[in-house]
Amino acid sequence: MRKDWRLPHGWESVRLGSVADIQTGIAKGARKALRPVELPYLRVANVHAGTLQLDEIKTITVDATEVARYSLRDGDVLMTEGGDFDKLGRGTVWRGEIAPCLHQNHVFAVRPHLDRLAPEYLSLVSESGHGRKYFQLSSKQSTNLASINSTQLRAFPIALPPRSVQDRIVGTAAEFDRATVTVVSLISAKRRLKRALTQRLCLTPPVSTEVYRVGQVATETSARAGSGPIRVLSCTKHDGLVDSVGYFGRKVHSEDTSGYRLVRRGQLAYATNHIEEGSIGLLEDYDEGAVSPMYTVFECGPLANPAYLFAMLKTEQYRKRFAALTSGSVNRRGGLRWDSFSKIHVALPAIAWQAQSVRALTALDREITQLATAFTALRLQKRGVMQKLLSGEIELPDGSTAPGAPAPEAESAP
Repeated sequence: MRKDWRLPHGWESVRLGSVADIQTGIAKGARKALRPVELPYLRVANVHAGTLQLDEIKTITVDATEVARYSLRDGDVLMTEGGDFDKLGRGTVWRGEIAPCLHQNHVFAVRPHLDRLAPEYLSLVSESGHGRKYFQLSSKQSTNLASINSTQLRAFPIALPPRSVQDRIVGTAAEFDRATVTVVSLISAKRRLKRALTQRLCLTPPVSTEVYRVGQVATETSARAGSGPIRVLSCTKHDGLVDSVGYFGRKVHSEDTSGYRLVRRGQLAYATNHIEEGSIGLLEDYDEGAVSPMYTVFECGPLANPAYLFAMLKTEQYRKRFAALTSGSVNRRGGLRWDSFSKIHVALPAIAWQAQSVRALTALDREITQLATAFTALRLQKRGVMQKLLSGEIELPDGSTAPGAPAPEAESAP
């Protein structure tokens, strides 16, 4: 929130402690229970930004007289005490998903005074740039870890509009969230369709095929990167070959890459020791790159379309084959080297059919990429709109949403 920004009429600048009660949680094994009761309790691992992970809920034994003191209530905002820098505060609304349920001492239960503060509004503020900055600057920090205490949480400054305005801001955020959920659902549907289409086109094609060993349709390459500057690549199980520094956000490779293997556009590479995880990629985004000497690089001959063979080798059926071959190796540390990999059988249709199949799969990939771009755009747009709404820089008249917010019908958009 800009210091020079004047709040709109009817807004207040308040500290969280003046509009909410802060409830600390129970410490595990703090004291012996005279009337023991075993109940589920919420840990930091269960609380994420804007959502809850409740697939693993642990229990704790407490005295019956302490149950009411440490129980969560519908409308509590769960805020974490600490951990990694990005985990400070958070702010997820509890809606009685488990009843009764306690919370540990590393999770604060913030109980808003509902006539002044909406739980969902507090959640938005805590996750805003203002909230992240406050928690990081006021926290006690050590190497890669940080924590806040209840005093700092009570002092958290909030730009507080009237409840009716809070509700409209929360409604706008919900519209963004619904639009985002729709896009995520579409991405998931497209990915399921691609898996099914890959199965149909690459593993059970409705045309005649010839069975080959990989070594009959592809050849291992041994070119080295040399001493000049070159892009270093890593192979991921989901994204294939990616720029190493861009993907990891830091340099994880050796300074001397002269002994690295050279990969050219259209060639395939796999992590020799991790192929069973699906770490195989096809270089399509760059003319060339370098991969660790622990990788195997190969190129297709005239009988195999590189993209078709890649789609086939990325299927779950082939990942299981790689795992079986790797686990059965006498030298597990050797991974799946070319002499064994090249003996794997593949059933290939005519090259024209392979090319046609690749075009169909590529069209689906483009649609998935477009949806992923829309997802990112929605998240960025929401962040920008919320920043202006939560500071009062833009205001919402009654019955409206923020400029640029998704229309309500976006939820049902194809």
